[in-house]
Amino acid sequence: MAVVAVISWQRRVLLIKRRFGHAKGRWALPGGFMDAGEMPHDALIREVREEVGLAISPGDLLDILPMDDPDKGLIGIVLAYTALPISPPAGNLAAADDAIEARWSDPDALPEALAFSGTRRLLQLWRSAGA
Repeated sequence: MAVVAVISWQRRVLLIKRRFGHAKGRWALPGGFMDAGEMPHDALIREVREEVGLAISPGDLLDILPMDDPDKGLIGIVLAYTALPISPPAGNLAAADDAIEARWSDPDALPEALAFSGTRRLLQLWRSAGA
């Protein structure tokens, strides 16, 4: 099981460029796999801290999506949550771990090269909610 966060700040959303896997070099929402015994919010806080060094406050469950791999088919589910930074983000985000780049994106200037169909769906939900 995996978790992702739709992190909003000043009408922008946080995206990461993936370092590994079949979606390498494409943009996605920050998140990752839960560790054994880890609760979803705890996993989300850990994953975002590891990928971009940002402390967040997870919010509501936004959606539950299938996790698929082009070579293996359906391999699990993704829990998608809303989230906010705990304090105002200062300066550039430091990409690390599974991310090679991180940036805040405006709702009308989202990158074309999105990693997953679920990423596209979640960003549409975010935009329709008023970004």
